[in-house]
Amino acid sequence: DCKDCTSCSACHSCKDCRNCAKCRSCQDCANCRHCEGCSNCRNCRDCVDCKDCDGCVDCVGCVGLVGRRGARGEKGEKGEKA
Repeated sequence: DCKDCTSCSACHSCKDCRNCAKCRSCQDCANCRHCEGCSNCRNCRDCVDCKDCDGCVDCVGCVGLVGRRGARGEKGEKGEKA
């Protein structure tokens, strides 16, 4: 049920995805991998329930991280803890 996807695999309800893999309910994702419940993600990896992420890597429950490597448990750009 992907919309406007390119080279997606096992996506569900994705919109405007590009080369996504195993994404679920992603919005405006680009080159995401294993995202679940993400919104406005860019180049995320192994994200779960992220919001407004940008360039996150191995994020879990991150909120508002922008342009940072969201290592598990580290504080993000806005001080939100994973």
